[in-house]
Amino acid sequence: DFGAKDEFNLQETIRHVLETDFAINHYERFTAALAQASNILVFADNAGEIVFDKLLFETIRERYPSLKITMVVKALPIINDATMLDVKQVGLDQLPNIEFRTINARANGNGNSAWMPPEVKEWIREHDMVLSKGQANYEIMNVVPGMFFLLIAKCPIIGRETGTYVGAYI
Repeated sequence: DFGAKDEFNLQETIRHVLETDFAINHYERFTAALAQASNILVFADNAGEIVFDKLLFETIRERYPSLKITMVVKALPIINDATMLDVKQVGLDQLPNIEFRTINARANGNGNSAWMPPEVKEWIREHDMVLSKGQANYEIMNVVPGMFFLLIAKCPIIGRETGTYVGAYI
């Protein structure tokens, strides 16, 4: 996801992702939390990634069939944010035991969770675990304790903040 770029090589990007280790990798903690959870809240990132989200959810459903998944998408995209239209186009809405919620898109990046409407804060509280995908979501929700994040550090500020580097998989 580099929404501001005019062009990119999809095949090269996929190859690079598959061959590169995570700079921060909490996979074991993540799977241990999944094994203990009855529900998970997932904040989607961009429209292109939603195909991979479907694969992620199918894998989670296979391993943890009773886990309830709630996915949050944008009501309208800012650039290429995932929306319910994207959910329907890839058939995510056809998977069992998944609920979808929408939030209004807002420009973000101030590193402050104060923008979150009260209902979003409540959604976070009512779920056993939360996965936030993408740098923009990280910038807003990194102050919320106990969340898991999945992102690529796209700027020096996030690289420094996470103790990684630009391009790091987190």
